[in-house]
Amino acid sequence: MSFSHVKKQGGFSLIETIMAMVFFSFLLLGFMQLKTKWDQSTAAKRYADHVELLVTQLQKYQHERVTIAHQDPATKAVWPQALNTLMDNNQYWPSCRVTDEQQHRCTRPDSVPWTTQKIGYSVTNQNPTQVLLTLPAVPKVWASALKKIPFSVEQANGDITIRAGDPLISELYNDWLRKDGTTALTGDWDVGNKAILNASMLTVRTPNSKQNIMGAGTINEFLAQDGTRVNYAAWDCPKGLKKTVHLSINAKIPPQGDKYVGLAGEKPFIEDHYPHYFVVRMEYNAKLESTGKWKKRNSGYVDVRLNCSLIK
Repeated sequence: MSFSHVKKQGGFSLIETIMAMVFFSFLLLGFMQLKTKWDQSTAAKRYADHVELLVTQLQKYQHERVTIAHQDPATKAVWPQALNTLMDNNQYWPSCRVTDEQQHRCTRPDSVPWTTQKIGYSVTNQNPTQVLLTLPAVPKVWASALKKIPFSVEQANGDITIRAGDPLISELYNDWLRKDGTTALTGDWDVGNKAILNASMLTVRTPNSKQNIMGAGTINEFLAQDGTRVNYAAWDCPKGLKKTVHLSINAKIPPQGDKYVGLAGEKPFIEDHYPHYFVVRMEYNAKLESTGKWKKRNSGYVDVRLNCSLIK
C-alpha cells in the first residue's frame, strides 16, 4: 500500500468538511431559536406577573377607599388618578424614578417592555366603577401569557384589555345573603356552636363598625422603607383577636451606581411604641463592589403585613 493512498484514507474531503459545517450550523441555528423562544416565554410570564400584581394593588387601593375612607364605590374617586399614583408614599408600589427604570433598578406600574408606550388606564362609569387597563399592540410571543390573566380580552388591533373591579364585589353589601341560593336571609343566622367551612370570602364588622376581610388574618399589606412610621389605628380587629405585625425584607437596594456582591444577616424588625405606633426597621450586611468592604445597611423595602391573630 502506497504512502499517498494511506494519507488519502486518513483525512476528510472538502465536500465532507463543508457538509459537516452546514450540519453544525443548522444545529446551532436551531439551538439559538429554541433559546430565543424560551427567553421570550420567560419574559412574557414575568410581565404577566407584573400586570397581575398591578391589578391586585389597584384593588387594594379601591378597597381602602371604600371600606376605610367610606367613599362611594360608584364614583371614580375610589381609583387612582393614574397608575403611577400607586407610588405615592410607597404604599401600593415602591417608588421608581424614570432614570432608575431605564437602568433596570426597578419597574414603574405603567411599564410596557416591548414598546415606549405605556399601559393605558381609564375608569368606567358603571356602578360600581371599574378600571380598564390597555396593553398596546401586544406581540404574539407575549400574548399567550397575558391572555391567561382574568378578565383579559384580545382586541382586533392587537391590544389586550383587562378589567379590574371591586375585590369585595361591592354589591354584596346591598344584596341578601342566601343560605342555599334561594332563601333570603333577613335576620341573624344562628348556626349554633358550629363552624362556617369552605367560605371563599368572609368579612367581619369590627368595634369601630368597619368591615374587615378575615381570611388568612392579613388585614392590609404594603411596602415600607426603614424608618416608616405606622399608627396602630391603621387597622382594627374583632373582639377576641389581637393586632400583630409581620415583616419580611422585600428588596435590598444598593447606592445608585453601585451594586452588592455579597449579602448576609438580614433582619426586619419593629421599633414598638404601643399602643400609639411602631417604626419599621431593617438591617443587613452588604459588600459593595466599589469598595470591596462589608457594611451594615438599611436601604431597601420591607413587606409589612398588618394581621389579626388569636390571643394566646
